[in-house]
Amino acid sequence: MNPRSILTDVNSIVIDSRRAAPGCLFVALTGHAADGHTYAAAAYEKGCRAFLTERAVDLPPDAVVTLCENTRAALANVSAEFYNHPSRSMRLVGLTGTKGKTSVSYMLRDILEAAGRRTGIIGTTGAFAAGREWPLVNTTPESLELHRILAEMRDGGVTGVVIEASSWGLFTHRLDGVAFELGVFLNLSPDHIGGAEHPDYQHYADSKRLLFDRCRRALVNIDDPASAKMRGTAAETRTFGWSENAGYRASAFEPVKTDGALGVRFLAGAQPVALPMPGRHNATNALTALACADMLGVAPETAAKALSSARVRGRAERVPVPAGFTVMIDYAHNALSTQSLMEMAKDYHPSRIITVFGCGGDRAAARRRDMGRIAARYGDLCILTSDNPRSERVENIIAGIVEGVDEAGGAYEIVPDRRDAIHRALSVAPEGSLVLIIGKGHQCYEEIGGVRYPFDDREAVSDYFG
Repeated sequence: MNPRSILTDVNSIVIDSRRAAPGCLFVALTGHAADGHTYAAAAYEKGCRAFLTERAVDLPPDAVVTLCENTRAALANVSAEFYNHPSRSMRLVGLTGTKGKTSVSYMLRDILEAAGRRTGIIGTTGAFAAGREWPLVNTTPESLELHRILAEMRDGGVTGVVIEASSWGLFTHRLDGVAFELGVFLNLSPDHIGGAEHPDYQHYADSKRLLFDRCRRALVNIDDPASAKMRGTAAETRTFGWSENAGYRASAFEPVKTDGALGVRFLAGAQPVALPMPGRHNATNALTALACADMLGVAPETAAKALSSARVRGRAERVPVPAGFTVMIDYAHNALSTQSLMEMAKDYHPSRIITVFGCGGDRAAARRRDMGRIAARYGDLCILTSDNPRSERVENIIAGIVEGVDEAGGAYEIVPDRRDAIHRALSVAPEGSLVLIIGKGHQCYEEIGGVRYPFDDREAVSDYFG
C-alpha cells in the first residue's frame, strides 16, 4: 500500500460515515462494537468516493476501493502522510507502563518548558500545548486524531511532545507512523486484562514492548523484572532506578511533611531533589523525568529546580481543607497503584487512613477484589461507593470489592452515592488522619449507563465545608 497514491485528490480522512463528504477518504475500521465496512454505503451517499477497506464492499463503480490487510495500521500510515509526518519535526518521548505515565509526562513537560523548550502533552488527561487544549476520549487517541493534533502542535511552534503510549494504543496501531526520539518503560503489572482488553498478561506485556521498535533511544526501569524484555532494538538504552546498577540512580529517600502538605527529598545521582508530591513512587516518577531530561540535554540543576514546584492534577493531589486532617485525591484505580499510594501514606504516620473508592464497571472483575484487599490491608476504614459503573449496577461492583475487604479482615461502610461517601469520610476523620479519595483523580464526570454526568471529587469536598 502506497499512502501517497491513496491520498491523491483527497482533502480529508474520516472513520465516521456521518462526517463523510465529497473529497474525503473513508477508512473502514473493525472494532468490538461496530464494523466500519457496514457504513461504507452511507459514506458513499454523502459524496465520498475513496475507500480504504479490509474486504470488498458493495459500492457503485465510481467508488475507488483500496484493500489492505489491516485498516488500523493503514490508517496510521495514511494519516502520517496526510499531515506531512509531524513527529519528524519534533522530539517525541513515549512513556509506557502500568502506572506513572501521567505524572512523569507532566514532570517532564515542566522540566522541558523550564529549559525553554515549548512542549506538549498527549495522554490520560487530554492533549495540551502552548495554551491550547484538545480533549481526548482515550489515553492514546486514534491515529488519525493523534497525527492531526501533532500537526497542529508543530504548526503552533511546539518543539517536543510527551506521549502516554498505552498498551492498547500500541496494539491497535494508533502509534504507527510516529517517530519517537526516546521510549521509556516505567513498570509492568497485571492490569487491563480480560473483557474487551488484553486476553492475557503476555499479550499485555508484548503490546507495551512494541514502543521500543518505534524509538531511537530507550530508557528502562532496571528495578522492574520486565525491563530486560522492553529494550527492543533501540541504538542506545539507559537504565534508571534505586538499584546500585542503575545508570540514573535515586538514593537517600526522605518523606517530608509540612503543615499538612506531603512531599519528599532524595538524591538523583549527586543532584538534591525536593518534590512537593508524596511517596517513593513519585520520587521514582521524578527520577524518570530527570533521566529523560538528561538524555534530551537538559542540565540536572535546571531539571531539579523545575520539579520543586511540580503539581499533577489528580495524582497525589492535596485538597486544602479547614480541618486538622489531610485530604488527598488520586487516580489509583487498580491494585498496584492503590498499594503504592497506601504504602506512601504509611510513611507519613497518619493517625488513621480512610479510603473512599469504587471500581469501574465493564472492567476486569478481579480488580475489584484486589483493590478491596489492598485498601483494607493498609487502611483503617474503607467507604465503598460508585466510580463510573457504566453499564453495571453499582451494588454488584461494590459486592466484588467487599470480597477483597473481607479477605483482609477490614472495616468498611457502603455509601453508593459518591458525594455522600466523601461527606461521610470527612465527617468521621479524626485529627491527624488522612482521607484518600481514589479512582477518579483528574476526571470530572461519572459515567452511568453510557452517559457522563458532571462530578468532581474536589467540589464534593468543598461542598462539605460550605
